[in-house]
Amino acid sequence: MPLSYKPKIQAVIDHSIKQTIRPLGKRIKRPDDYVRFYKWSGRPYRSKWQFITPYFRINEAIGVRIHPKGMEMRVNDYLQFFGWGDVQMDKLAKLDGIVPATGIELGNLFNKMYDLTDGKDFQIIRWD
Repeated sequence: MPLSYKPKIQAVIDHSIKQTIRPLGKRIKRPDDYVRFYKWSGRPYRSKWQFITPYFRINEAIGVRIHPKGMEMRVNDYLQFFGWGDVQMDKLAKLDGIVPATGIELGNLFNKMYDLTDGKDFQIIRWD
């Protein structure tokens, strides 16, 4: 998986960050799958990798839906909505290596990177 959020790169390489939140794509990640991260040195697929991590074993893959104002996720079999300013989002931002580690900054980042107008499906992926 490509990794481009600069504050997070070194923390993933040195294994102090063990989570990422990614759009749900064709390849749904599951526990016991493996993942590795890389960054291209130049143009994608036409340059060498600037770095590549070893494979990490996924221990948790949580489906969520992200909206402009927050995130929906299942908690104890109930669908709950958390706004970007909620304490749960601050915790998620910290685990994800967001700088500053706040839900507000996490929301700003996702709203910049993705069109969340109608909501978009993501996975929270955690590894060993």
